[in-house]
Amino acid sequence: MSGEDDTFKRWGIKYSSAGQVNIIATDIAAWLVKYPFGVKEKPKVFFARGHAVEHGCQRIHDGDEFDDPEQEALDMFNKQTAFMFDEAKKKEQDLIVPMVQQYRELLGDDIQEIECSQQKIEVEVEGLGIPIIGYTDFTFADKIVDIKTTGRMPSAISPAHRRQGAIYQKASGNKSMEFVYLTGKRSERYVLDNWQDDWDEVVGRLFQFKEMLSRFENKEELAKVVQPDYSNFYWSSAEMRDAGRKIFGY
Repeated sequence: MSGEDDTFKRWGIKYSSAGQVNIIATDIAAWLVKYPFGVKEKPKVFFARGHAVEHGCQRIHDGDEFDDPEQEALDMFNKQTAFMFDEAKKKEQDLIVPMVQQYRELLGDDIQEIECSQQKIEVEVEGLGIPIIGYTDFTFADKIVDIKTTGRMPSAISPAHRRQGAIYQKASGNKSMEFVYLTGKRSERYVLDNWQDDWDEVVGRLFQFKEMLSRFENKEELAKVVQPDYSNFYWSSAEMRDAGRKIFGY
């Protein structure tokens, strides 16, 4: 077996991210199917919703008086979903304009200039062997803001988003980290505080994950000892469920 130091390299892992940490925190079997086994899923319509709303929100900051951020967001959604025939498409489409409007109302007259969007961040952790990377939604002079579109408004930052925010906070220096949650009827702004425990969790999970992978030679060996939890959203697509049944036998 290869030495521990090259474990991630042996498994083809060049970097980590909040997405990887969150999937291994929820269901390692789902990680195994999505990545080492390489199962591809059809694009999900709610991802297009999120991208479109984020675009519209950005245009509120960097557009001019002749721009229509709500319409630009709707146009982007329609373009990205032109060949999608998901039964939920119309429901998601109807949320685009209200969500952008909720963001506009949340800002009021405080429309700051965005320094950059989709800025790559990277954090090195001694001994891990790979960087942790991410892409921030909006970077301002004093803060990083991540936009979350959702069907139900949370009462606080979710654990998965706290892990994401901790990575961004670690890389951001003195900037604060905020999450803006948008539904079709409400908006809420939450500032990430007391984030050090979340960062420690991210690092701890990755080192434990590395240790686990070091004990297996290949994906087939690992598949013999992990169990899928089909009740979580990582298994929501037919592609993932079909692959899970083939790989795990049930």
